[in-house]
Amino acid sequence: MDDFLRPVQTTRLLSKSSTPAKIPVTQASTVASPRDVLTVLRESPDIDTVRKALKFLQRQSNDVFNLKQPGALAAQILHVLASKTVPDFWALLESDDSLKSTRTALVACFDSVSGLGALVARLKVLITAHKSLGKEDEGRGFSQAQSLISLLDELLRPESFVGDVWKTVAGAGKTQQPILWREFVSLVASGRIVSTVAEADAILQKSGQRTADTWLASGSAYAKWLAASLAAVADEASSDDAELWMALGQMFRKSLSLGYSGVIIEELLQALPLKADSLLPKFGKMIGSIPVYDQRSVLRLVLSALALHHLGIQPRETDVLKTTPWDVTGSAALLRGIISDDATLLDALVACLTQLVPPATTQSVGLQRAALTALRDDSDRMETVLEKSLERFGDQLFIKHTPIIEQEATAQILLLSAGYIHRRNPMFLFTLVKSSMHTHGVSNRLSAGSPRARWLGMIVAMKISEMVDKPDARLVFTDESLETPEAEWYQALAQVDDKPGSIDNIRKARVEPTVPKVTPKKRAPPVAPKQQSKQPKSSTQITGPRIIEIVDEDSDDDLVPYDKPDSDPEDSDDDPTMIQRNKPRALVYIRDLLAGLRDSESYDRHYLSLSTAAPLIRRKTGFGKEISDHAEELTSLLVGLHDVFDLPDFAKLRQAALVALVVALPDIVGPYLVRSFFGGDYSLQQRNAILAALGLGARELAGFTDKEEGAPAAPAFPSKRLPAHLEKLYSDSKPVDRVTAKLEKLMVEPLALNAADQMSGPNVLKVRTFSSRMEVEKKRKKPIPNALARVVARDFFFPLTGGWWANVQAHGTASMYFSPHLLPAYLRTLALLIHASGPSTVMLPEMTREMWELLLSVRGPAVSSGDVGVLEGLLFAFLTLLEVNEDKERLAREHARELLETQEWAKGVLEGRAGGDEEGERVRMLAAAVVVRCHEVVEKWQRIMLGDMVDM
Repeated sequence: MDDFLRPVQTTRLLSKSSTPAKIPVTQASTVASPRDVLTVLRESPDIDTVRKALKFLQRQSNDVFNLKQPGALAAQILHVLASKTVPDFWALLESDDSLKSTRTALVACFDSVSGLGALVARLKVLITAHKSLGKEDEGRGFSQAQSLISLLDELLRPESFVGDVWKTVAGAGKTQQPILWREFVSLVASGRIVSTVAEADAILQKSGQRTADTWLASGSAYAKWLAASLAAVADEASSDDAELWMALGQMFRKSLSLGYSGVIIEELLQALPLKADSLLPKFGKMIGSIPVYDQRSVLRLVLSALALHHLGIQPRETDVLKTTPWDVTGSAALLRGIISDDATLLDALVACLTQLVPPATTQSVGLQRAALTALRDDSDRMETVLEKSLERFGDQLFIKHTPIIEQEATAQILLLSAGYIHRRNPMFLFTLVKSSMHTHGVSNRLSAGSPRARWLGMIVAMKISEMVDKPDARLVFTDESLETPEAEWYQALAQVDDKPGSIDNIRKARVEPTVPKVTPKKRAPPVAPKQQSKQPKSSTQITGPRIIEIVDEDSDDDLVPYDKPDSDPEDSDDDPTMIQRNKPRALVYIRDLLAGLRDSESYDRHYLSLSTAAPLIRRKTGFGKEISDHAEELTSLLVGLHDVFDLPDFAKLRQAALVALVVALPDIVGPYLVRSFFGGDYSLQQRNAILAALGLGARELAGFTDKEEGAPAAPAFPSKRLPAHLEKLYSDSKPVDRVTAKLEKLMVEPLALNAADQMSGPNVLKVRTFSSRMEVEKKRKKPIPNALARVVARDFFFPLTGGWWANVQAHGTASMYFSPHLLPAYLRTLALLIHASGPSTVMLPEMTREMWELLLSVRGPAVSSGDVGVLEGLLFAFLTLLEVNEDKERLAREHARELLETQEWAKGVLEGRAGGDEEGERVRMLAAAVVVRCHEVVEKWQRIMLGDMVDM
């Protein structure tokens, strides 16, 4: 009943003494003080009044009152501008070009620490108020955020913003200057702007008030702007301005905690070659103004950026080492310019080389060459690199427990530095080689259980002996493996004599891992043309000249008339404006493929490029250098590609193109994908695509076509299918799972049949006819050449395990690689690699040792996470490892401890895991299979495993 008593109108009576508020428009001509400006802006004035108020603030900015300096009145004016003026007038100022000067004046009001803080604070207020609303009021009253984000975009877009704010802060006085700058650094370089704008932008997009993304909500784009702003300020700064360099050091140090430190360093490096004479020493001054610990971190980031974006993967060919690539000379000059004569950075570079930190040092020979070239004039530190590398290379614990990729990197650095020392100070090398450290190191290498470790020891010992001993006293090993091209490449490292070049040699056009920044709206695929109706169209009156057919009755009947041309299906479109005459043609060159993949405006061209990428790559494989010249660029583009057009088969087409690249150039694309997996700025979905490309490409190199997995499945019963939008999302999203499911079946089925035989009677009673044996022989596949075996260890397996250990040492179990969305795919990929390499691979013992240690280290996180996928992936990897190693006696001799630990852990999983559901039963099945395989080895070779303890 209360709803029927709602008042229609409310009237307020005023007493004689009370006077109504004056309309502020009448005071527009009398704005004479900052207090008048505050009063006028509070009362919702018109645009002319706002223009006069803003002009007054600009006139007074250098006189008595300055809006950019902190104060109570200035804070109130900024609050009113952010909460009332911007929401009311910004849309008008953006749309009307005649008000451009007014828009510029309004933006200039916020060009300060207080102004920027007022905008961010207003956004936070709107977000908090929105969260308190119910679902029925969702999106109501939040349209003000659209104007605030647009103003922030225009305010921060110029790279001179940071420099302008510093000028304002520097004029505030000695007392307020450090406080204001600390507040500005906390606001700009800590991620507050990015997080606030991203949250507001998400709310706007959810409510349909905003369709395009803003760069302020993207962490990587914001980091690029911040780095460009720092470079612009450093370029204009004087070398004697100590306060400015200290302020830049504070912002630079804070920006590294933004989460995009690699992006910031890379953007700074991109600015260096353009301004080498002025900016390079200043960049060193900016690094020198931060603490020593942060200086070491910056140097590691610089090395990682050089390895990822500038120093490509050099092929292991002896001819490549005889010349100095321009990117190596440019990177060496860059490092020398940054380090200069700073003892802290020089020692940090020595530590990076001897301790293999960052991980990029182990994967890029070009980075090792550039770093050693930067140290070539510092004899003391070059000798330190050689001595520590030699000591580390021969250490027994290092040989036994370090991943093989790190041992290879240590051998490479050892040979490179030995060559420099031999040319500069041969007596030091002679003294070091004749010491007990080198003698014991060679002995430890030759007695190592790993064939690869022994091989590296022989290579290094022979080359060093060749440099210091006489011809008749040199150490020589007679082994066929020492006469391979790879052995010649290792020995040629000692002859490398690179010299620093020019910073301009660093490539300007770096390989971008993502598509262009501008992301267009999603466009639906073109609709098939309508079929012409069989019914005749209604005739219409035609005006003007007509074409009349003249029929000659005396024409020759022997002449055969031409058939009428087929009608163009595009002409049947009802709307002539939708007819597209310039249809994209089939691609012929790789450069056209790159251009088409980058095209984010044309749907047809982009889809044609992606759909023909895999066939074009396979067609170009082995013909010329077109693929090898663009391998890294094309791989990076495909991995970072986004589905901007909502293509129907985007994941399949991209995966096929990546697999084709891996098959075409495994020695280049394989290591590059591994480096991108551990060091690139990619999402979990993109990293899973990298793992799938490595696994499927390796299987194709090994001769497994996987036709059954690649063929489309039979249509399921409609009640068992997902809705259309969910089926598109989940179908064929994990091609590795299909392959591993087949392998699981192949490995578990014999165990199940054996168990059934034991339950049903002795095998001697079972008779197989001759015809059935013939059928089995027909189905048996013929042996095929395994092209994967020669590259799997060097280019696939060891880089994957080495990068894993490096990230675990740096981040522990908090690393994203322990995520349940990524860890199962990683473990399955390792299992696929070792299965595809086969039991005859030369490096199988070393791969077995490396993988078994990795799998045992993941047991705890796999159980504690409680994720079924992680457990299943780990058990599948264990089972694959036991299946591929057909020499069970070797397993018993060399991996007794690992066998027993694996067996006990699998028993615990089998006993502790409850069945009943499909996932639980699959885990129990794999755990039982692992237990059976371990028990077979232990039962048969227990005397070897336990030794004389069995007879006691």
